[in-house]
Amino acid sequence: MINGLKRGIWKDYKDNNLISVQKFMNDSLEYKLDKDDYIYEEAYLEAINSYVPVSKHWDTNLTFENKKLLLTSVKDCDNSTGYCPNFIFNYENLDGIPFKDFVLNDRKQIHENIEGFKEIEFDKNTGKYESYQLRYLKHTKGVEIAGLCIWFNFNDKVVIFRGSSEKDDINKYLLLFIEIGNSITKK
Repeated sequence: MINGLKRGIWKDYKDNNLISVQKFMNDSLEYKLDKDDYIYEEAYLEAINSYVPVSKHWDTNLTFENKKLLLTSVKDCDNSTGYCPNFIFNYENLDGIPFKDFVLNDRKQIHENIEGFKEIEFDKNTGKYESYQLRYLKHTKGVEIAGLCIWFNFNDKVVIFRGSSEKDDINKYLLLFIEIGNSITKK
């Protein structure tokens, strides 16, 4: 509640079971969200000895040849473009590079290497880990995509969360991505 008005994600439970998830802005309902997206199970990310919640009803993978790729998760959706909401976690070693310098260099690489990329917002976050957050738009195969990237300082590693959906649906997924992305917990 902000100034007595509902704002953000509201979850309703009955007998400890999630029954609805809604997004409000100034007491007005903006979206009824898919409650299944907010039913989590813990995924263990062995390479960084941490846990992260993942949507139980999304297709999640934790096994990769590339050891720096920690997790991918995609929602099974039915839309005409074939682009479904998804997110990934990966990490990079800092190798003595200051965290902020790594983030700024990675951000520069994103700008230079993603065709049709448009930055919306870039901020330093406050939370349990030093982190930076980037919101962006890009075009892929005729589809406008909105995304979120969060870099976390894990001492000698940078953990990177990336989530994206079609631009028209980003308001339905942005808070889910932020909730999942910011919920990484060391074991």
